[in-house]
Amino acid sequence: MKKDALRGLLVFLFKKKSCGARKWAEENFQRLGLSEDIRVATASALVVGTEDAAWSAVWPQFKQDPPFGRSVLESVSYIDPSHASFTRCLSDADLGRLYHWLLEQYPVSDTDYGQSGAMGPGDTIRFLREGCLEQLKRRGSFVACEGLANAMARFPDYKWLQFHLDEAMALACAATWRPLPIDKILEAAVDPRKRLVESSVQLLDVVIESLERLQRRLHDELPAVQDLWNSTATDGCWPKDEQDISNYVARHLREDLAGRGIIANREVQIRRGRPEEMKGQNTDIHVDAVTGSTGLEETYGPVRLIIEVKGSWNQGLLSDMQNQLRDRYLRNNQCRTGLYCVVHFAARSWLGTDYRRERCRALAIETLRETLENQAVSLSGGALIRSYVLDANLDSTTAKLTSSRRLAAEGSRDRLLP
Repeated sequence: MKKDALRGLLVFLFKKKSCGARKWAEENFQRLGLSEDIRVATASALVVGTEDAAWSAVWPQFKQDPPFGRSVLESVSYIDPSHASFTRCLSDADLGRLYHWLLEQYPVSDTDYGQSGAMGPGDTIRFLREGCLEQLKRRGSFVACEGLANAMARFPDYKWLQFHLDEAMALACAATWRPLPIDKILEAAVDPRKRLVESSVQLLDVVIESLERLQRRLHDELPAVQDLWNSTATDGCWPKDEQDISNYVARHLREDLAGRGIIANREVQIRRGRPEEMKGQNTDIHVDAVTGSTGLEETYGPVRLIIEVKGSWNQGLLSDMQNQLRDRYLRNNQCRTGLYCVVHFAARSWLGTDYRRERCRALAIETLRETLENQAVSLSGGALIRSYVLDANLDSTTAKLTSSRRLAAEGSRDRLLP
């Protein structure tokens, strides 16, 4: 049969619920011995003629053989007046994967819609691509939003995707909003430390508040900054290694957030990254805020944060926010929110033979803060990234202690004078 006749006959049989016709089509469109036209006609009939677009059968073939997938979808988009009607039966996750594939096979160009004349399959496929984007936005689910976020991470040059993701997130929030229990609202109202967290963005804000409390502890009357340094009575001091610093930050977050119950409606879990999770990549700190049996986890999706901790001597200090945090940890993870935490060290008594001393002195802390903040803004897109720099300057603490002791001594002397 000719390809158009075969496609029309198969679609007719599919509409009549012919199980034999579907079985024959699913088996035969994958046969490499058939002509390409017959294979394409059979697969396109499955896509437009079945209730589920025979997606479990055709999608693996599209991924395995992209030229075949392009031929089928160009044919489907050309014969379908709406160009994308079959996508309505796809799940949110499948629709997101299809849109990602279409962006790879048909990159967006400024000349996509600037030509006039008759349209062919090469033109209508763009309508299918844009139709998938519109459907993802309108699905009103966080799974669909994740599909858009994945596309943004894969194609960072498509800055315009951010506007579509913002719209999709707003629709998802409106569609899935559920009121918090009254006791949780009252708990947060009574205790000013309590925070209500329903998104990873809110979790990021809470973690930064916690790091600000840690910053105050490092330089208060009983300074904790000395915990981040090694020292001897004769040789001077030198910073602890990055592993110890990361453990120190993780212990603080566990005590401050989980131990004190800062987050009112979730249980906070602080854990170190495990190499097996990301094929040898060891993320420093995971912060997970999970619910109990309230159903919020299913409604709002995972609330997670990945923190990358660096000492200010690290050679990748100014590049790993992109190379490590964004392009490795966040790209290969369901979590799309990251914090780049740097601990800046300085001390006059720093051991002169420690190679890290000169590296840290090369960049002032205020310059480092401004540089990393600008980086975080430019790298956010598909993922949200923020930076925070902890000040571990030992000299400022020593000066403050000396001043406090001097004032205390003067106060004692004044009380002894008549």
